[in-house]
Amino acid sequence: MNYGWTGENWDALGRLEVDLSDYVKADDIEPLSTVDLDVIMKSASTIDSFKALVNAGGEFTLSENLDFDEVIEIPAGKAVTINLDGCNITSTASTVFNVNGGSLVLDGNGEVTGPRNIGDAINGGNITINGGDYTSTGYLGFTATGENSKVTINNGSVTAREGAVMAFSGAAL
Repeated sequence: MNYGWTGENWDALGRLEVDLSDYVKADDIEPLSTVDLDVIMKSASTIDSFKALVNAGGEFTLSENLDFDEVIEIPAGKAVTINLDGCNITSTASTVFNVNGGSLVLDGNGEVTGPRNIGDAINGGNITINGGDYTSTGYLGFTATGENSKVTINNGSVTAREGAVMAFSGAAL
């Protein structure tokens, strides 16, 4: 079906060839950035695309090792699943992940290292670990604070100087 296009608009393979130059100018089209492409592909290769994917929620996969110096916030109502896919996250922030009422699932093999806490679940936040190695070079690995906050470890390892996983003020492990 050609929807009114004449035969001259179709190539030998049956593809429609249309000149849109009267409608769209090349100068009007912005090229996609690495962050835009990563978000479309659900794959994080930079800290900017990592943050954009976390803010969007849903599932995505790391495609490169990441080093950063800021806390990654997961707010109430946001559900994020990160497949480490053999990649590593190294943060110099006090806490790598602050799950404030949202949920974070960490899947796959890879390493996450931070100087104090790897993840804090607060105000009903939930963290689930389904693989990987987590190392806090300082204080605690994972914490849950407050009612309905929870840290669940199904697989993986957590190493910390003071405690691998701790619950405070009515939270659950």
